[in-house]
Amino acid sequence: EAFKRYTKARTQEGAILNTLMSSPAIPQELKKESAAEIAKVLLKTVAQATTVEEQTQVTQKLRKTIRDVLDKTAIHSESAISEILKLCEVDPDLEHAANVATYAVTFAMAFGKIAPDLLADIALAALLHDIGLSQLPISTVSKPWKSLDPDTAKEYTDHVRYSLNLIQEYSHTATDRVKLLIEQHHEKFDGSGYPNGLKGFKVNDISQLISMADIVDSFSSGRWDGQKRTLKDTLQILNTLEKYQTFPEYFNPEVYQAIDYWISETEAGETLTEVVETVGTQAKTVIKSAA
Repeated sequence: EAFKRYTKARTQEGAILNTLMSSPAIPQELKKESAAEIAKVLLKTVAQATTVEEQTQVTQKLRKTIRDVLDKTAIHSESAISEILKLCEVDPDLEHAANVATYAVTFAMAFGKIAPDLLADIALAALLHDIGLSQLPISTVSKPWKSLDPDTAKEYTDHVRYSLNLIQEYSHTATDRVKLLIEQHHEKFDGSGYPNGLKGFKVNDISQLISMADIVDSFSSGRWDGQKRTLKDTLQILNTLEKYQTFPEYFNPEVYQAIDYWISETEAGETLTEVVETVGTQAKTVIKSAA
C-alpha cells in the first residue's frame, strides 16, 4: 500500500522512489538494491526513444522523476537545487545543466548510491558544472565542441576555473565535494582531460558519473557536433570512440561498461511494476522476520 502514495509527486516513478527510500521499515541494503533496479529500468525506458522529439519527451519525464527524488533527499541544498531547476524550466540555455543533473543522479542510483547528501551534491555539482561558461565570449560557447580550433578549445577549458571561482565567491551551499566534482568533470581516464590531467583511478568515481552525463547529453543535444541524436545513437558513437583507443579515453571502463549495458541492453528486462512488486514482497518478508 505504501507504494501507492503518489500524491504531490510529479511522476509515479518519483513517488515510488521517495516511498522506498524514506521508509524506516525497509533495510538500507534492500533500499539500495531496489533503487538501483528502478534506476536501471528508468535508463532502459529513456533509451527506447527512436526520434529526437521522443527523446526530449522521455528525458523531460525522467527529469521530473529525479526532481521528486531531490525534493526529499536534497536537505542541505534543497533551496538552491529547487530554484535552479525552476529556472531550467523556463530558460532553454539551462536545459543542458538540468539534463546532466538528471542523468548523473540516475546513474548514481543505478550503482546503489542513495545517500541523501551525496545525491544532493551530485545534483548541485551537475547544475553548476558549466556556470563558468558565462565568463567566456559568446562566440566561444556557441560553437559545437568538435568545431573549436586549438586556440578556442584552450580558451574553453578555462570555464572550469571560472566555475570554481564563481562558486567560491557566491555559493554558500556548495560543499567541498561539490567543488571537487565540478573541478574534475572534464578529467579523462587516460589523463588527457583538464584542468589537472588526472589519470586512471585518480579521477573521482562520482565525478565520472557527472562527466558521462555531460558527454551523453552533449552528444544527444548537438553540443558536440551540432547534430541532435537519441540516447541509443549517442551510446553507439561513444562505443565507437572508446573502441578506437588502446586505453580507455574518457571513463573508468567498469563504470562506463555498466552504464552502457543498462542503457543499451537489448532485452526488455523487468518492468517498473515488476520491480515494485518484488520490492514490496521482499520488504514484507523482512518486516515479518524482524517482528
